[in-house]
Amino acid sequence: MTDTPPAESPPALVTRARRLLAGVSPRVRLVAAAVIVVLVAATAVWIGFGGWSPASDVGVNTDKTLDQLSPDDTDDTDDPAADDAFTVPATSDEPRWTRDGDADTTVSKIGDGYLLTTDTSITRLNAKGDKTWHRKLKEDSEGLGEGLPEDREANENVVVLSGDKPHEDSWPGENVTTVLDAATGEQLWKDSTAAFTALAHDTVYLSVCHGGQDGELGECMLSAREPTTGATRWTTAVYASTEVVGVSPDGSKVEIESYVTGGNDRRVSVLDTASGRVRGAAFSGDDTSFITDDTLVRASDDDNPANGCTSTFTAWSIADGSRAWKRVVGVPKAADGSDCLGLSETPGEGDRVAVSTRHGRPEVLNLGTGAIEWTAPSRGTPVTATGDLLVTDQGGDEADKLVGYDTGSGKKRWTARIPTGDRLSVSFQSKSLLVGSGDGDACWVRVSRAKGATASYPGSCAGSGPGWLATGPGEGVGDGTSTDIALYAVT
Repeated sequence: MTDTPPAESPPALVTRARRLLAGVSPRVRLVAAAVIVVLVAATAVWIGFGGWSPASDVGVNTDKTLDQLSPDDTDDTDDPAADDAFTVPATSDEPRWTRDGDADTTVSKIGDGYLLTTDTSITRLNAKGDKTWHRKLKEDSEGLGEGLPEDREANENVVVLSGDKPHEDSWPGENVTTVLDAATGEQLWKDSTAAFTALAHDTVYLSVCHGGQDGELGECMLSAREPTTGATRWTTAVYASTEVVGVSPDGSKVEIESYVTGGNDRRVSVLDTASGRVRGAAFSGDDTSFITDDTLVRASDDDNPANGCTSTFTAWSIADGSRAWKRVVGVPKAADGSDCLGLSETPGEGDRVAVSTRHGRPEVLNLGTGAIEWTAPSRGTPVTATGDLLVTDQGGDEADKLVGYDTGSGKKRWTARIPTGDRLSVSFQSKSLLVGSGDGDACWVRVSRAKGATASYPGSCAGSGPGWLATGPGEGVGDGTSTDIALYAVT
């Protein structure tokens, strides 16, 4: 973490001035003394308006808020000049495979192959892109009324389809969940009682709710199911409208959210995946949450630009539910000042996220400790933080100028230009970042983590994961277009 030296107080300014005037002629000292008086008076006025304050307590693991200490003056040497014409060079990589496909096709990894999904079909491919099975979804063919499962999830063993039960109008309703064998596409088991279904790590979670929302445990029952057989591992009583929303990096803890007494009473808790036991932390609020190995973190945004656009991060220990730390950070504001933009689409990897000072300088926040590990020297929009790299956006209306800082050395590592989007999302690779615009238009620009070199891919985004990306029919960021589904290897 880089400490910012405190501003000098008026007595310190006078003492320094006296030292500088030692040995100077009396006439010069008289003139200089008058200047000092003016400077001290001006400084006192500046202090009165809150221009200087002593360092505050920034200790971790206390009940005190970790407010940021951020100077107003910033080095704007990285601020971009006016946008000019540029192109992102096209990749020279050849795709591993290509297939005919529709514009709405999405690609996901499943075992050693891939799953292609559209509104009306699911297709399993092997590693070479050859079809191993295909399942067409017709109206009511899966017993889903409107027909087409709204949620599709998969791991190396199963594909989970879930959608509304036909003719079911109770609240919160019941879904039909169909679990398929990932290798063959054949049905393994089915459930028609759960209101919410999720596949997380190696478990299918079903939440069966009974319609009450009175703040009582047991208004929903959450069960963990063996994915291939549907056998129940455990069942636990939970609050109303409970569903699984996340899992810890090691798979040992699962994050659930409940709406205990209504839409404004959201509670997030952590359960042990082996037993279903509650692991301490729980809180209310309609906020963004993160889960690390040791903490559950809530980010609560103040989206009123008049208040300066801030987000309050609060962390609870998963072990005992005690509050570990709290910190107020800045979040980006719209260019015209009319709106607060909140955190980026993909604020970070692991236990680090990209946030901002209240004066617009991107920073790296450690979710485990609450510490600010590094602050950028220039203003910009925080995009993401990963390892020792902080990526910021210093672009204008026509393009995004991404700047990568090495947080270990404190130096700018690279600058990359890509077309602008409403928001930027990032897919993390071992040696590169895949950057896509959040407006759903052409995306996928590969940016080297080490040097910032860029390459574009023909076509629209269709999916990505560790070691691969997929493009679909449409225009790419560069000059190329695609009429096929194509899969590329990336590092």
